[in-house]
Amino acid sequence: MRNIGIQIQGEKDVEGFMDLNIDVQHNDEGKITQGIVIGDILEQNKALILITHPGEWKTNPTLGVGLHNMLLDHNYLAFRHRIREQFSMDGLTVRTLDLYPNKPFRIDADYKN
Repeated sequence: MRNIGIQIQGEKDVEGFMDLNIDVQHNDEGKITQGIVIGDILEQNKALILITHPGEWKTNPTLGVGLHNMLLDHNYLAFRHRIREQFSMDGLTVRTLDLYPNKPFRIDADYKN
C-alpha cells in the first residue's frame, strides 16, 4: 500500500516541523524497541507534492507542483491541470479538485488500488 510509510512532523507549531516523526520506546531492559512512526502518509504525500518544485525529489526529479508560485500567478486552470498531472505521476487519482479565486482550496485524491 502506497499510503503507508514513515511519517513526518506535520504540526507547524511543533519544533522540528517536517522532520521524521520519532516516538522512541524502550523495553524493560532499556533497549529501544521502536522509534520511527509508521502510518498513513496519504495527506503528507499530497502536501509534499504540492509544496515542492520539480527537481527537489532525488528519486523523481520531475515531480512537484510548486504551489507557492501561484501567489504571483492567477492561471488557476494551469495549476489545476498541473496538480492532476503531478498527483497522477505519484499514482494518485484525483476525484475532486476545487481551486478557484476566493474559494477554499480542496483536493480529494487517493492512491489507485
